[in-house]
Amino acid sequence: MTPMFMGAEPTHAPFGKYAGTRVFEAEELAALSFVRGLTNDQAVLLRSNERTDLPHAGWRTPEDHVQAQAFSDNLVLACEGLRAHQLTRNQQQELLGLIEVYVGRMRPGHDRVRMAEV
Repeated sequence: MTPMFMGAEPTHAPFGKYAGTRVFEAEELAALSFVRGLTNDQAVLLRSNERTDLPHAGWRTPEDHVQAQAFSDNLVLACEGLRAHQLTRNQQQELLGLIEVYVGRMRPGHDRVRMAEV
């Protein structure tokens, strides 16, 4: 799946030549559905790596990203956040649906192999 960049700003054109165009809608809807289905305790774990002392809650410091810079082969990052085994069966299905939205961008056939690995 990598290297890969997916991004857009804005994700919706409300007016102009491309009025009505919307990108990443499937990703947005699947992510919102997953997150909205979490309990309060799960949501806290999901956001456990956020920095609330920064101007915008959830922003991370530049130092947090430096760890995974170029020439950092074999870097091992600490696991943090909410683990899939802590989810209910329905929540796990929602998570798989969200993952499938992204994996589904791969070539047909390759996407099925990757989802089988997931």
